[in-house]
Amino acid sequence: MSEPETSTAAMDRIGSLPDEILIHILSFVPTKQCHVPNLHFTDTKLSNLADNYRFNEFIYSILLSREAAGNHSINTFVLYIEYNYANSTPNVTNWVNYVVDRKIQHLILIFI
Repeated sequence: MSEPETSTAAMDRIGSLPDEILIHILSFVPTKQCHVPNLHFTDTKLSNLADNYRFNEFIYSILLSREAAGNHSINTFVLYIEYNYANSTPNVTNWVNYVVDRKIQHLILIFI
């Protein structure tokens, strides 16, 4: 009997969920589970200012929950966002300062 074929799309069911559902699911993750030192954030599916606000709040909550749990090291921080100078600059600056202070090894910023 042969193994069923699995495609990347079939394997990544969580990644295809709407951001609101992902944020809700992640809100149940215990703080001690926030130790993963590779953080990847993308806002390419956000369609309005309210979604952008929730995305920003989500990143802040992840960074703050890591801080509260005593997880100070971050190996990789990837930020892939649609850049709006007026709205994005303060947040991006804060996030970059935060991860640089924690001696990040890989910082990847992609602005579209």
